[in-house]
Amino acid sequence: MRRYLLHKPLLATKIAPLICDIFIIALSLFTAYALRYNFIWTRIHAERSEIILHGAVIAAIYITAMTMFGCYRLIWRFITVDDIPRFVYAIALPTIALSPVVAMLPRGVVLRVPLSVIFLNAIFTLGGILLFRSFVRLTLNNSSDHASSPHGHKRRVIIVGAGSTGNQVAREMTTHQNKNIRLIGFVDDDTRKKRALIKGVRVLGTTSQLPEIIKHYRANEVIIAITRAPQQLLTNVASWCESFGTICRIVPEYYDIITGKITVNRLKEVEICDLLGRAEGVLDDPAVISFFTRKRVLITGGGGTIGSELARQVARMAPTELILVERSENALYEIDRNLRSNHTTAKATPILADIADAHTIDAILTIHKPQIILHAAAHKHVPLMERNPIEAIKNNLLATYDLGLLAIKHKVSNFLLISTDKAVNPVSVMGATKRLAEHVSQHLNSLGDSKFCAVRFGNVLGSSGSVVPLFTEQIKNGGPVTVTHPEMTRYFMTTREAVRLVLHSAAMAAGGEVFVLDMGKPVKITELAEMMIRLSGLRPHEDIAITYSGIRPGEKLFEELDISDDSVLKTANARVFIGKTPPRPTIEVETMCRNLRELTDNHTTHATTAQTALFQWVEKLNSNNIEP
Repeated sequence: MRRYLLHKPLLATKIAPLICDIFIIALSLFTAYALRYNFIWTRIHAERSEIILHGAVIAAIYITAMTMFGCYRLIWRFITVDDIPRFVYAIALPTIALSPVVAMLPRGVVLRVPLSVIFLNAIFTLGGILLFRSFVRLTLNNSSDHASSPHGHKRRVIIVGAGSTGNQVAREMTTHQNKNIRLIGFVDDDTRKKRALIKGVRVLGTTSQLPEIIKHYRANEVIIAITRAPQQLLTNVASWCESFGTICRIVPEYYDIITGKITVNRLKEVEICDLLGRAEGVLDDPAVISFFTRKRVLITGGGGTIGSELARQVARMAPTELILVERSENALYEIDRNLRSNHTTAKATPILADIADAHTIDAILTIHKPQIILHAAAHKHVPLMERNPIEAIKNNLLATYDLGLLAIKHKVSNFLLISTDKAVNPVSVMGATKRLAEHVSQHLNSLGDSKFCAVRFGNVLGSSGSVVPLFTEQIKNGGPVTVTHPEMTRYFMTTREAVRLVLHSAAMAAGGEVFVLDMGKPVKITELAEMMIRLSGLRPHEDIAITYSGIRPGEKLFEELDISDDSVLKTANARVFIGKTPPRPTIEVETMCRNLRELTDNHTTHATTAQTALFQWVEKLNSNNIEP
């Protein structure tokens, strides 16, 4: 029958529902009369002509009403409880309107139907139509599920979280056309929901009972549907799933939850950033949005990990123009293409240029007149900069100084420098150049009306050259995963999280600040490697080996990021602080820049000489400072 209907679309979508509804209306009317006459069949038989006429009139009225309310535009397979009101209105409104008209008809008129029959018929008709459609929907979906998966095997899914997010996921699963899913049940720590039914599926227990539930129901997929789920819960669920060979997925983004964009296809597997408990949040602060709205914003390093995310988030705030300066052709092409695909309202201007070329940058500022500069361009790879200190000084320090002077010249309102936690008591060339760049930022703030600030934070998960993509590649190749030292720790943030806090810092800057972001707790690199191996469905130290290569030049065992009251001041944002780093005298900073420029411009200067001079200036300028 189902196969016949599927090959006759007109019959399946138009004629069959109409015939079924007429039959239900007729049966309901007959039942109503039978109850009205206490099942006295002789009386029913005597009035059969009137009953048939009444049925024809009522059927015509109800069919017309259901057509007007769009009941016949619904696809039976996808009818849900949200569609019930249109059937209720289609039956109830004509019944209510018809009743007083019939009551006013004189006795003996053929169309004077007993009011009890009218109301009983309406109740039976509505119930019959809804029950029949529910039966057909279940039949079609069960048949489709069986046909869509080989030998009838389907993914047996458990949802963690029986709240609004879990409800949305369950609803999407029950209405998804190409699904191959059987929803087993929910787990939730709210004891009031125990044994409750949601979308016809039971809450089976609490999250602590999940291992037993997975084993008992032979679940092969678990979906975490909790807004901002605690890190420990994510870690536990991922670990339990790994032990049973069960896939673990998570609702992807908080933004998708609040906008209702949760679909089965958008669920993603649990990633390392989920287990590290970094809450990304949504940039919805009116003060930040208004700061960037209708402004001309220039981003240096616009094709890099931080720069491109800055571009994406600023583009959502409707700037007048978004100028992207990047010296990598491929990176610039990718972010420009991405912005055009996703942020068509933002005017993006990609410019292929090197920030160290002061003449070109001067021309760019003259033409585009940016009001805000977000300076993300920098050399960041620690071991590489140890081998190339002269280039690091030129790009990270002197180019920042020149760009800042040009910003003052062109009356740029706000200038923000992206710094790093490696600038705290630096032992690497990269960290030293960034620490001196922070001093430069504070110095430039005193030279004009432009507001300069710097933002200091740690490692960004997934950025090019960082440990996450490196470990991913090593795991993919079968190992080993190489870690420099078993006790090495680092602070981590997601790119989106870091950029969101950077934009908050830019909006609140009064000038001269070195902002310090709350990076949470440091993570052992060895533990990070173990988590990534487990997420790949493998066992650390058994399936994939972890080896230790030793600390490289310029690396610290522990990064320093002190946000105690002795080192920082609090701001309106609980995760953004201001370091207690007083600016150095103008003469010292200008002398430092002049001295290092002379060294780097001299082609006979040896790398070791430049590196020594760099750290001498760090020691001199930090001598009277309290490092945050």
